[in-house]
Amino acid sequence: MHEFDPRIVNRLERQNAALISLARSDILQSGNLKDSLPKVLEAVSQTLGIARVSVWEFQNSHAAIRSLALYDSRTSQVTE
Repeated sequence: MHEFDPRIVNRLERQNAALISLARSDILQSGNLKDSLPKVLEAVSQTLGIARVSVWEFQNSHAAIRSLALYDSRTSQVTE
């Protein structure tokens, strides 16, 4: 029988809990990306334990990128 590293198990449990919470979220089920991003970015920040998370999109046939939103856990603010 294989022994699993408890840190990996804990990380996977946190990630699964975050995914389930997001999947059940009314905001995400609405299909409105702009309204959903703050909740998704906050969940990513908390789950991965990082302070800043952002989402970017390609523009002009992938010639440029543009930030859609940035979440900073130190201020709990989302900027666009």
